[in-house]
Amino acid sequence: FSLEDQDKILKAGRSNNELECSKLVDALPECTINEIHVACDLVFQRMKENLTADGTYPDKLFKRANR
Repeated sequence: FSLEDQDKILKAGRSNNELECSKLVDALPECTINEIHVACDLVFQRMKENLTADGTYPDKLFKRANR
């Protein structure tokens, strides 16, 4: 899949994602919105807890070298 092929199917030549979240924070002052790295860590912690409680957590997983 080349860049030329991609340009043929996309409406925009760039991503329209917004990485800045102040609008969201302002719109929902009662909610805590974690920084992305913290949010991802918390998601995986909850997934592990839920899978362990469910009995479906895999026995053998790769270990992270830096943790």
